[in-house]
Amino acid sequence: MKYFFALLFVTGFVASTHADQRCVLAEYSTSASCANCVPATNTLINDLKTTTRAHVAVIAYHTPYPSADPFYYSNVSETVRRGQVYNISNNPTMHIDGASVPGSSDWLVG
Repeated sequence: MKYFFALLFVTGFVASTHADQRCVLAEYSTSASCANCVPATNTLINDLKTTTRAHVAVIAYHTPYPSADPFYYSNVSETVRRGQVYNISNNPTMHIDGASVPGSSDWLVG
């Protein structure tokens, strides 16, 4: 019986230490033909990792603009759907937990 309580205590401790960790969902639109997309996205994701104690899950949606992107054709329906939900018309754009990141479509990397 005391082993049961010890196991229960350890399980509760482990669960409580992991309950504090939060996962941030970062969704961004990109394209193989977008020159600013990779460096801008990497900068923002690295900033998220260093300024928060959260884990970051990243989903990239490859769009057909500014020109054709071969990755777009592997998942057209999901990309079109996210584009409609987020009203995406250019790249790069970023959404954190479903909220638009202001100015993300204007990222310029120097």
